[in-house]
Amino acid sequence: MVDSDAPSMLNAQEYEYMEIQTDNANVNNDSQFRFELKDTNTFTNLSRGYVSCRFRIENDAGGAYTGNENIALNGSIGTLFSRCVLRINNLVVESTDNNHLVSSLKPIVLYSKDYSSSSSTNELFYLHSGNALDTTITPYSKAGATVADLVVSDNADYNEGHAKSKARTNNSAVVTALLPLENLVDFASVDKIITNCNIALELTRSPESYHLFRAGGVANGRVNVQRLSLWLPRIIPQPELELELKGAFSGGLVSNFRFNKWNGYLPTPLNNGTHSIRVATMSERVLGVFVMAKSNAITQEVNSNKTEDVLTDLFVRVNGKQYPSRAHNSLKVNDEGKSRAYLNLLDYQSRGSDTSSGIQLSREGWNGQSVYYVNTEAMTANDSKSPATIEVNCTTDNPCQLHVVLVSEKVVSVNYTGNTPQVSVF
Repeated sequence: MVDSDAPSMLNAQEYEYMEIQTDNANVNNDSQFRFELKDTNTFTNLSRGYVSCRFRIENDAGGAYTGNENIALNGSIGTLFSRCVLRINNLVVESTDNNHLVSSLKPIVLYSKDYSSSSSTNELFYLHSGNALDTTITPYSKAGATVADLVVSDNADYNEGHAKSKARTNNSAVVTALLPLENLVDFASVDKIITNCNIALELTRSPESYHLFRAGGVANGRVNVQRLSLWLPRIIPQPELELELKGAFSGGLVSNFRFNKWNGYLPTPLNNGTHSIRVATMSERVLGVFVMAKSNAITQEVNSNKTEDVLTDLFVRVNGKQYPSRAHNSLKVNDEGKSRAYLNLLDYQSRGSDTSSGIQLSREGWNGQSVYYVNTEAMTANDSKSPATIEVNCTTDNPCQLHVVLVSEKVVSVNYTGNTPQVSVF
């Protein structure tokens, strides 16, 4: 039978978390990490899983910062990883390239302000802010030569996100951050039980220039990972429910995992002028395209969250068809087209009409972190799986590098007919 509503955590009476440590002998020195759930008898649910990372920020020589140096993590711990691969029964069901670009984008467009100020702080995500998106950690400015002339005012350059992140990791403090698994692999966004499967997660470190953000004059740093673990729930159902679950799975249940797949693409250096960039050719249906223009020279002194105000026109072509039909133009900070582009960003997941949450990035804050979104959902469902070519067309008035993240539709099917589940990717 094909399921329309496979068992989820709601079916579980009780569960406990199991820690799966990496296969690595020394996580600090390695660039790749692997976790494997070998107990195929376990009922688990990847949507409730998370990665635990214990680390400290230290200088390149491996020494501690001890003088209150202005350096901090530049985003959540998700940006530490550039490639994330999920295997089920040795089949690659999902592979995310340039995950550090995806992990810096997702919180901006998916997290509400309430979530960002609570849950996301457990993964060390703090939204960067301030006119300059620099390393300013002083919230107030003072003026006046004497006490009588003293004037205290808000510091418009104060970067609250950087200041809060620095406070957590200051002077090479050892901290532990927990990152929901679905922030690394989109398969885990589906709330369904899976069993009788070997599950392996592989992570690759990203470039160090995306890990940290520091003030000028501070020595280059690195993230010293001391412990890295994958935590998954082991579901312990009541006896009658366990029989029901085993009966469903052994009865030939086909469990379909349908999710939105996010994938980042290597930054493309651009000079000023008009450009047509062929981003990818894929068989999956493309739902949307995120575009950001950033500095050509991202280092630990250049905030990789900050975008450059260099785009003047933008549209996307999928197999030659243009989205939006009326291209984005007049995209400079104070131009009318900028507000239209912000509205399009809010259209992702209908956040613009969500009066209960919305996104955490205000129109003013968006000027410094301009994420452009082009909706391509009108693209005909790609049932034949014929390749679709995605092109980004834009005009820039200064050099930059273009960051592109695609969101596509993906389905993974787990067929429990027989002794070993058969896994298929669509």
